[in-house]
Amino acid sequence: MRADNLQMVSNFVIAELRKTLIVQGHNLTGNLASSIEAYTLDTLNGYFIRFYWEDSGVPLDTGVTAEKIPFSPGSGKRSSKYIDGLIKYVQQRMNITGDKEAKSVAFAIAYKQKQEGMSTIDSREFSDTKKRNNWVNNTLEAIDDKLTLLINDALYEIMNDMIFNAVKGYGDNR
Repeated sequence: MRADNLQMVSNFVIAELRKTLIVQGHNLTGNLASSIEAYTLDTLNGYFIRFYWEDSGVPLDTGVTAEKIPFSPGSGKRSSKYIDGLIKYVQQRMNITGDKEAKSVAFAIAYKQKQEGMSTIDSREFSDTKKRNNWVNNTLEAIDDKLTLLINDALYEIMNDMIFNAVKGYGDNR
């Protein structure tokens, strides 16, 4: 596959992944969407496009079960990166500037996530599609037909190039 064909396919997929993040409400800072990259590999077995993004995209895609939420009420711990992260989230998402109020809301979210996991049922209000997980598969399902057409067009161009080069090579060898 020619590099420009691969680039066209990967650019399309990246743009659609970014759109899905936005409609699912995962665009608070834009860091995850802007981190999405694609690398093309030309191997003996064919061409591959590998997509990468920040690690934070994995739990947003797969969700986190309640048992894996790193919150232990009443543990007596003085600090928690999880709670600190929730406080920052509350301040950014809800524009709550008071430390005491932000901490209170963060603990309320932590208790809720400890019961339901992440994403919580109520968090769907931040999503235009009412979906908060599976952003990768949701994207791929939504673009399946268009992606198939792009790949078929790319393969058509490759076959044309191969046939042209074979015919040209045949004529050169006469």
